[in-house]
Amino acid sequence: MWFTPRPFRVVLVFILMALLPSVAMAGLIENVSRDFKPVTGVVVMPVDGQYIIDLDAISGVAIGDLFCVVKPGENIVHPVTGAVLGKLDEVKAVLQVVRVKSGYSY
Repeated sequence: MWFTPRPFRVVLVFILMALLPSVAMAGLIENVSRDFKPVTGVVVMPVDGQYIIDLDAISGVAIGDLFCVVKPGENIVHPVTGAVLGKLDEVKAVLQVVRVKSGYSY
């Protein structure tokens, strides 16, 4: 019969309890990074107060997803080096996916 002293079992339980959140956290971080990965698409056309975008389930789109419609802005230029650091994009709208079809979404 296998026997361990009580203090050892208590320490073992605490070690396991300390390790479990880190394993769960690793999976959570992976899910969050996958869910918030930027996806680029195009607004194809307006239809009855809604908009069609050229992304579908193959692109990872699901009902409830949010998209920012962004208008490209002017370049941000470093004053010393002249390097383009980025763009001053303007958010025009936020769209929520309500229907996913093959090849496009509403």
